[in-house]
Amino acid sequence: MLGLAMRVGRAEAGLLPLGFYLSLSAGPLREALLAFRRASPEVMIELYEGSPSDLLTALRELRIDLAFTVLEVSSPEFATLRLWDEPLVAALPEDCVLASQDTVTWSDLAKASMVMRTWESGSVLTALLAGRIAPDSHLQAEEHFISREALLGMIGLGFGATVLGISAAGASYPGVAFRPIAEANASIPVTAVWLVGNDNPVRHRFVAMLRDRLKVQGRLASGKLASWLASISTMLFGAI
Repeated sequence: MLGLAMRVGRAEAGLLPLGFYLSLSAGPLREALLAFRRASPEVMIELYEGSPSDLLTALRELRIDLAFTVLEVSSPEFATLRLWDEPLVAALPEDCVLASQDTVTWSDLAKASMVMRTWESGSVLTALLAGRIAPDSHLQAEEHFISREALLGMIGLGFGATVLGISAAGASYPGVAFRPIAEANASIPVTAVWLVGNDNPVRHRFVAMLRDRLKVQGRLASGKLASWLASISTMLFGAI
């Protein structure tokens, strides 16, 4: 018992309730979780998936200690660490006209039938895309209260097109073609967020690891997207 208490005090053991919004099928978040679990096998990571606004609510209610979100956070009750810019990709039915192109643009997607995932708290991504896909008009998009996997299942069935972070392209789905979006603003910022004063030593250790990874790899938000982006981009073009 004394040994366990000492490991907990050193953040080598304990519990980390962690919230996330992006896919875990590929990308820096997946790599960070893998690295932390290897370095801290006695830490239990309890995952909570939610919309950006739901994650902030969970932080306030002390249901999670750390969140990875794509929502800009400016409230003084939160501490933040800007991590990387996540490229956006289009998920298309593989037999549609756009899937025959190497890349797509916002103008291309403005002509497509869009299908989006939403939550009780609303869809941050739909609101964000409205100003990019349809800056001069209302974005016509069906919204469904479904998982990311179910959304991609709908795309494979031909319900329409959607836009996701590139980390979702780490897995393959029947009938779905992923294509890069050839626009300068086709990305979303990813930020780690926690309550100021949060004293969970495991949370502190995880954030310290993130800071160290940023120092070693360079800030991904500055355009150094690391090997995972190169490999996924190869997969996207190779699927054509």
